[in-house]
Amino acid sequence: MKVWFRKPSFPDNWKHDKTAGNESFTVTLNGKNFLLNYKTANGADFGEAEVYVDGEKVMTLQGRTAGGWNNSNVVLVIDKDTVAEHTIEVRMAEGQEDKAFTLLAPGYTKE
Repeated sequence: MKVWFRKPSFPDNWKHDKTAGNESFTVTLNGKNFLLNYKTANGADFGEAEVYVDGEKVMTLQGRTAGGWNNSNVVLVIDKDTVAEHTIEVRMAEGQEDKAFTLLAPGYTKE
């Protein structure tokens, strides 16, 4: 799996940087819930990332906010009643490929 997220200084995160272009973070799993913990900052070098589940866009995450100070944010991406295989892809929004975005941690339930 080719991952556009790097491990710059915090060993368990995934970071997109301007050299990664339009490469995406993709994972396939069997589960019924999926969470993403991501960082917001106020630097102009941070941008928007889009989240796709099974090829369908479900949300846009703002990596840059006026009040961002490396804040941790958690979003519920999948919330189903039964376990199924899902492919989750996180990629930079169009025009944001030269921006940074950091996923701090994913989480999911199998049962």
